[in-house]
Amino acid sequence: MPKGWHPHILIEKPEPPKILPYGFIEVFEREKKLADEHGAQRMAILFLGADGIATYDALFCQPEAIAKPWCMVLADHGYGGNYDRFEAGGLLDELALNTGIYPECMLVSRNTRPWRGYEMIEGLSSIRGGMHNSERRLWLKSSGHLHRSMRD
Repeated sequence: MPKGWHPHILIEKPEPPKILPYGFIEVFEREKKLADEHGAQRMAILFLGADGIATYDALFCQPEAIAKPWCMVLADHGYGGNYDRFEAGGLLDELALNTGIYPECMLVSRNTRPWRGYEMIEGLSSIRGGMHNSERRLWLKSSGHLHRSMRD
């Protein structure tokens, strides 16, 4: 972060990661012969080899942040070496609750509990994907969901 960042939660990691941090952005472009019903003309994705919880805080939860995440893929399969789960009740969910910064939607894997305040979209088929070909469903943030400081 150009101006530094101030963590909203303290994270005590048991040991440093065994990989070097990295980052790159990839821009995908729809084939020219396909029309708008096949999705966006272009889509950019930022790939980071970084602490997921601290990165969410640094990118989206700081006062100078200009955007919040639109959609998250939420999949806890247990083999990532993470010090905490990303699902409901984990530190990432707690960070969103404390700051009120939530994605509009989540693509949630079968083995993962969605965050509080999300409702599964009924009538949509699940899709399979990811490293373990897990079943995933789309969840939307409910309009009545308030973050902690608004409730207390």
